[in-house]
Amino acid sequence: MNITRWMTVAALGMLSCTWAQADSAHFLINLEGWDSPQEFTFIPNQPIPDDLSPCLPAGDICGDASIRINSGGGSPPIPGEFTFNSDQVDANGDIFFQNDSGVLFSTVEITVTLNADEVNDPFSCFGGNIFQQCGFLLNNNQGIETLDTFFYNPFTQGGGIPSATPEPSQWIILMLAFLAIIVVRSRKAIANSFFAQTQRSVCSTRDS
Repeated sequence: MNITRWMTVAALGMLSCTWAQADSAHFLINLEGWDSPQEFTFIPNQPIPDDLSPCLPAGDICGDASIRINSGGGSPPIPGEFTFNSDQVDANGDIFFQNDSGVLFSTVEITVTLNADEVNDPFSCFGGNIFQQCGFLLNNNQGIETLDTFFYNPFTQGGGIPSATPEPSQWIILMLAFLAIIVVRSRKAIANSFFAQTQRSVCSTRDS
């Protein structure tokens, strides 16, 4: 009985964690000073290169265009890697999303191909309250400039953007926990039924 009670508590705990994750799975991407329209690619869980700088060119004064990831709600779900467009921003320059991939986004890489008028612009990024750290990597492939922005948090183990959808391991624990609840209820029902039958049997014996 102690095991089934523990599993019941675990089920409630997992449900609470799932609800909390669903709430914190919302995030926003803020774009300021970018051309319109311009397409970005969001790639989660990429390795972080060494020697990144939140300003580009490195060592210069940070300026527009800028990009930032922060928490935010009321967001449409995204499955993992996806593309978004600078035309999607609202009046504050924000685009809202929700991690619905089933995995934690511990790091994020956002890539964009620069237009000709952006090649020599200064850029800045901000990690926000989710990742805290960010930096740029500029690539030139046959005259095409691609800017990669990496977001990460070196100070929090397991930090990032949790998924609103439970991971496979969480589903297994939830299923086991709910099974334990069913077992507990079944045992109680059997015990109550047996007690009632015993009482009727005792009463019948006394009557005879």
